[in-house]
Amino acid sequence: MRSILAALLISSAFLVTSPLVQAQVTSPCESGFAGIYPCNNYDLVGLLDLNGLGGLGNANDIWGWTDPVDGKEYALVGLSGGTAFVDISSPTNPVLVGTLPTETSSSTWRDIKVYQDHAFIVSEAGSHGMQVFDLSQLRTVVSPPITFSASANYNGFGSAHNIVINEESGYAYGVGARTFDQTASSYAGGLHFVDISDPLNPTLAGGFSEDGYTHDAQVVNYIGPDPDHQGEEIAFASNEDTFTIVDVTDKSDPTQVSRTGYTGSAYTHQGWATEDHRFYLMNDELDENANGHNTRTYIWFIGDLDNPVFLGFYDSNNSAIDHNLYIKGDLAFQSNYSSGLRVLDITDIANGNLSEVGYFDVYPPNDNLSFNGSWSNYPYFESGNIIVTSQSGGLFIVKESTPQACPAPSNVLASNITTTSALLTWDDNAVGISNGFEIEIVLSGTTPTGTGVSSSNAFLQWNDGQPSTSYDVYVRTDCSPIDMSFWVGPYTFSTGGDFCSGEPFVDNGGVSGFYGNNESETYLFCADEPGGNVRLIFNEVDIEVNETGSGSQDGCWDFLSIYDGPDTNSPVLAQTLCGEADFSGQLPSDANSLLSVGDSFQSTNGCLTVTWSSDASVTNRGWIASITCLPPPGPDCSLYATAPVDLTKSQQPVPFPNGDIDRVQVKWYKDSPQVKYSAQDSSAADIEFWAIRDLVTNTPIVGADTSLIPQRTKTGQDLFKWPIKFIRPDIDPNTRYRWRVRTYCQEGAGPVSPWSAIKIFNTPDFDPSTGIYTPPGSQFEDQISKSIDFENNNSLDIFPNPGNGNSLSLRFDQTPESMLVEIFDFSGKLLYNREITTTSTDGVTQLNNLNVWHTGLYLVSVRTSAGSFRKVWSVSTTE
Repeated sequence: MRSILAALLISSAFLVTSPLVQAQVTSPCESGFAGIYPCNNYDLVGLLDLNGLGGLGNANDIWGWTDPVDGKEYALVGLSGGTAFVDISSPTNPVLVGTLPTETSSSTWRDIKVYQDHAFIVSEAGSHGMQVFDLSQLRTVVSPPITFSASANYNGFGSAHNIVINEESGYAYGVGARTFDQTASSYAGGLHFVDISDPLNPTLAGGFSEDGYTHDAQVVNYIGPDPDHQGEEIAFASNEDTFTIVDVTDKSDPTQVSRTGYTGSAYTHQGWATEDHRFYLMNDELDENANGHNTRTYIWFIGDLDNPVFLGFYDSNNSAIDHNLYIKGDLAFQSNYSSGLRVLDITDIANGNLSEVGYFDVYPPNDNLSFNGSWSNYPYFESGNIIVTSQSGGLFIVKESTPQACPAPSNVLASNITTTSALLTWDDNAVGISNGFEIEIVLSGTTPTGTGVSSSNAFLQWNDGQPSTSYDVYVRTDCSPIDMSFWVGPYTFSTGGDFCSGEPFVDNGGVSGFYGNNESETYLFCADEPGGNVRLIFNEVDIEVNETGSGSQDGCWDFLSIYDGPDTNSPVLAQTLCGEADFSGQLPSDANSLLSVGDSFQSTNGCLTVTWSSDASVTNRGWIASITCLPPPGPDCSLYATAPVDLTKSQQPVPFPNGDIDRVQVKWYKDSPQVKYSAQDSSAADIEFWAIRDLVTNTPIVGADTSLIPQRTKTGQDLFKWPIKFIRPDIDPNTRYRWRVRTYCQEGAGPVSPWSAIKIFNTPDFDPSTGIYTPPGSQFEDQISKSIDFENNNSLDIFPNPGNGNSLSLRFDQTPESMLVEIFDFSGKLLYNREITTTSTDGVTQLNNLNVWHTGLYLVSVRTSAGSFRKVWSVSTTE
């Protein structure tokens, strides 16, 4: 057995600013402008013009990379004449690390994506191929900027309009590509598959040409609601005049899933799926000019990939041409040429509603129908910094404004500390605007990295420590996906040693030294065996006493206090304890405060908490104490002098997921009303039963054999019920049985109780070969398989599912005027029946006061003029 010591060391805190997240704002957005740039809710953090990017021509595409070694963030900027690599870890002072020249000639179009710390770069420059660049080179540049060379080249195609990468699968997809000699389109300009699992050795993996030219795409491992395609690798392609979806899971046999046009299409350009793959936002590059409307974003529901549903569109308040958009969380980040970066709230996307929540215009002259301004953006940095390209202006670094600062946490404390764990708590100073916290824990004296683990609450149960080790804790507040407070810390605590194995418990001065002044510490000792306790014995004591014999602390200048429990809210065993080995300070004025050698304190509920405080002057040798871990007491075998009571049984136990009913569950208790045999009672049970009547012929059964289920146990668990399965050879269908139970102490090793009173249970008409009972009723034949089939019926949806049994909502694709709603349990019993006239305009009908009180699976049947529908409803209650 071991004892666990926790020592909380309270130290004065200082503030640490992470280099990744605490950029100073170069030009805050005030009164609609950040310097000369129109804005709303987004500040200008940093800027690097075209000359600062190496003078390689106009800017186009952009992507980002975070170095996994040092956490630095980099902007990868596409230019007419090559690619620029910019260190933005200090975003107010971006640094050009170097450039990679184009493989052949300059081009307006260049595109970049990242996989496994390598950049993959394509261009519409003839015979350019795909450059591969090892980004780890960036961290070793001593005197920037330098000119790089490609780490590898892929010549499976020549020019390409764009490169798409699915980081989950390790495949890249060239789109709008031509053969290396530029004489023909590669796969008709459609998806060109490249295996990049070995980044420096990309290989051709196939292609898809059925729908011709693809201008841009996003490829994902689909996690959306369409069960037919979940887990498949899906390409969402913008194919000039259609939204085309392709299953690219099998690279040798890709399949077109759907090809969908839309009203007003002029040039289907690009789009992005929401993170849950339920919806898709798309832009059309030429529709504003062709149709005369403002910047338009098209909204699709992709819950059925074979039939994507067009939900509508969002028109902005200006006429700029839209180009590239990306989605992060509940925000869409659009680069709309002359109107710059536009940020949309997509939380109500299911209803076809988007709203603008901010913008930063990198092209101040106008918002006209032109191809000047922002080409693209990258919003995925952990810091919240967003990088944006302006074709003529270069690289912009912007960030959401913070009109209300994100308050940092305070009062970080550690408690319940063991040899390897601690409960960390702090004060939330951002109530109402906080989304959670980030916590970093490092060895004391180690430099923090600026990244940590997340917690949605103002506490963290940390379990990754080592014994007798000191740690520093840093915490910051997360006020939104792109707004963090500064870090606070370090707050230092130490894990405990293995005291029950003989390690002494001593003051901070150690066995031979003196404790310090102004110390304030809390120690926690807990037995690690459930039900055990700890005993603390002082072997040496030398703690300063008030020489006058009286004082505000019962005559103690420095003192210990001891509590019977895991914290200082527990019952007090002793307060303000002190005592000097040479008695130079006389005795404490309160005799109860005298601590002497041999004094002992024992917990009654598993833990002792010890607090220590010293004043600003005079230190002594302190104390040396030992800890003993006491085993939990054995079970009370006197309980088994009486028989179990309150016997009962359940014909329908909590259903298995497939709904099988294949057992009778019998229950018994140690006391009334229905007091369970707990895990601490350490019981075992004999269950005895015998047949007494044939329920088919209603005739008695005389002299039937008695069956015994002997000494069943559940170590560490309550034991008050046991299933008698119908598959047993001594159980027959349609039969009445008598049964009784007795219990043993110490899981069968101790005394046994008398037999209980005798009760009965009946078996239904189950299948003797399988032990499964199928309830009667024609409407329930094959109910499980039918219910599973009905789950694929998209005409009716029920929610919440699982539910609480009291309320349920029904949603139809087309709301019926009236319906008959019935709810059955899986034995065929009708629980709810109601005819409803529908008044809802949103397709949702709410059912209340259903009174389905038991956890289990239920069948919801709805009959309408359009047909009958069924759904399986899972109910979880607190019964």
